[in-house]
Formats: sequence, structure tokens, C-alpha cells
Amino acid sequence: MTMSFFDQQAIHSAPAGPPAMPRRIQNRIWAGLVVLLLVAAVLGSAMLF
Repeated sequence: MTMSFFDQQAIHSAPAGPPAMPRRIQNRIWAGLVVLLLVAAVLGSAMLF
């Protein structure tokens, strides 16, 4: 789902309540998911050999 530049500006400038998750917490979650995927790939390839 793509949003235009103005839609993103309106969302960022909207005086809404606190966001559900801060950006750095989202980044940490994404980093954890990537690490889990890498570990799963390494373990899977190790089990194949």
C-alpha cells in the first residue's frame, strides 16, 4: 500500500496520541526477525549436510 508524500506528511504532523510502537522498537523487532531468519537458514543448511 503506497501513500503519497502529502499523506505521509499529514500522518506525521497529525496531533494524534502516542504511536503504538516507537520507530527504534520497530527497528529492533525487524533486526531480531532478520537474525532469526539467518540463524534458521544456517541451521537448516547445516542439517542438510
